Amino acid sequence: ISVNLLNTYTKLVTLEKNSYRYWRLRIMYASIIGYAAFYLVRQNFSMAMPGMSEEFGFTKVDLGWIGTWWSITYGIGKFINGYISDRSNARYFMTLGLLGAAITSYGMAYGESLIFFGGVWILNAWFQSMGWPPCARLVTHWFAPRELGTKWAFWASSHQIGAAAIFLLAGYLINNQYGWRSIFWSPAIIA
Repeated sequence: ISVNLLNTYTKLVTLEKNSYRYWRLRIMYASIIGYAAFYLVRQNFSMAMPGMSEEFGFTKVDLGWIGTWWSITYGIGKFINGYISDRSNARYFMTLGLLGAAITSYGMAYGESLIFFGGVWILNAWFQSMGWPPCARLVTHWFAPRELGTKWAFWASSHQIGAAAIFLLAGYLINNQYGWRSIFWSPAIIA
């Protein structure tokens, strides 16, 4: 009987280790892809600015104010949403933020006034601020302190992946004359 119990215990421990490895890997690649998607609907504004200026006659100062208010809202949002994220389900919180950022990016494609663009982009900043806190929580929860340097370095590739993806996508859309509006709705659909 004790040999059977030992074999059963060994199988359960092996199954648990495999499950733990699976979830660690899944959390890592899902947070990298998810945070890269945030960059798709964050970096697109600066690439659409020349087309917006040309069509509506906005100055660099006009669009710069939108960027400034975006940054202020993003900073305040990271502070508040970090607190909220710590007390919620990180996966759902991050998903809600990405969905909101995608919807606001999609909405930017249909604007025509500076006030509309400013309001929607500030709302985008709030949703964008819901991306980092859950990632920080998930990575530090699933990986031991001795692994964090390596895992954070690997996870940080999400910034470059997202920035490179929007750079390539926006370049393609601009070169093929799809217009500045496509720089908002295309990444939103992907995100």
